[in-house]
Amino acid sequence: MPPSSLDALMLSGQVALWSLLVSGPLAVVAAGWMSQRRWADHPLLDSLILLPVGLPPVVVGFLLWSALSAHSAGGELLHEWTGWTLRLIPDGAVLVASVMVTPMMIRMLRPAFEAQCPELLAAVRTLGASPWQAWWSAWWRPRWPAVASAWALGFAAAWGESGATIMLATLLPDATHAATVPLTLWRESPSNAWPLATCAVAVAMVAVGVSEWARRQWRTQPTRAHRP
Repeated sequence: MPPSSLDALMLSGQVALWSLLVSGPLAVVAAGWMSQRRWADHPLLDSLILLPVGLPPVVVGFLLWSALSAHSAGGELLHEWTGWTLRLIPDGAVLVASVMVTPMMIRMLRPAFEAQCPELLAAVRTLGASPWQAWWSAWWRPRWPAVASAWALGFAAAWGESGATIMLATLLPDATHAATVPLTLWRESPSNAWPLATCAVAVAMVAVGVSEWARRQWRTQPTRAHRP
């Protein structure tokens, strides 16, 4: 495999990890918030949060560029205040991957949070458990397989995200520099792309396999009241 392909694999892994650090905790918090009963009367907000799932990735890339590029009002303000300018690698790639995978993970996590009895945490506290013990036993332990499943699939999606990243690559001036796996495959000739494509398939299979294993762990828990 040529050095450029190895660099692409490493760079895609870094982008996916950074995206997961951003979107993973955000998805957990948002899914927990949206699973509360008071959220049931806000279908419009639900739809807005989950909207990127239904948008073409190229639209997400274009909207991000329109909002944050150096030629936009938002990008100019950010540059004046912080000195930051949107670049394709790693900023743009991490941002578009996070925007794409966060709602997907929220959608996966909501059934796990909604199925849990909301009074369980308070009941454990009445039995003498400390706040940490109650959170660990009543909140985290029943949910960690669902969180692991969503995060593993989110990593796979962020690692292989292509449409929004390619759109940014056509719009940002630094698009000729280091490239992720999707960008490298986009630029390579078909005859040279097979080794990198094979590695991409292998990474996706491992991540999806971990996600499926964690999902099965969650569905087979004896504390489950029902399964959506």
